[in-house]
Amino acid sequence: MTLYGEADPLPTLAAAWIGHQRSVNTQKSYARGFRVFEEFAREHGAHPMVVKFPLADTFRLYLEVTPP
Repeated sequence: MTLYGEADPLPTLAAAWIGHQRSVNTQKSYARGFRVFEEFAREHGAHPMVVKFPLADTFRLYLEVTPP
């Protein structure tokens, strides 16, 4: 499976999942959170669909110190 470029399935999968959430506010919140996580993962050299626990834990710490 190609995880980068035009063949990357992530945008389609994320949009489909977010689109099935009940309220518009929930969709906006999940989309915003997803964008933050995607940027963080890619900045650390990982595709968001294959992030390992150490990077996920680093993301948790990042969220604790980053203003909303």
